[in-house]
Amino acid sequence: LIKITNYQELCQSKSVQEASDLVQDVAVQLSANLTVVHECTRISADSIVIILPMLDFFEAPDTVNAATAMISSEAQLSSKVTTYPDNGQTALELLQALAD
Repeated sequence: LIKITNYQELCQSKSVQEASDLVQDVAVQLSANLTVVHECTRISADSIVIILPMLDFFEAPDTVNAATAMISSEAQLSSKVTTYPDNGQTALELLQALAD
């Protein structure tokens, strides 16, 4: 999960539409920067989920960190990783583990 931690500030300093466009741009850049099989989807106003089906818990953080380091944006990003089956058996369980 990639969260734009300064989303509210971006909404206030720009506009909600510009902040939303910035989040979408971050998702596009992430997808372009990932060199492994993945799915990148925006799941809320300030959050993007990346599914990396071929990576384990040890590879995923390094892969995501490398992809986010290449992003040119004023968005401040934080990331969290959950894995199947360690953190859940279903997509909903994995998303809930991200919220914990």
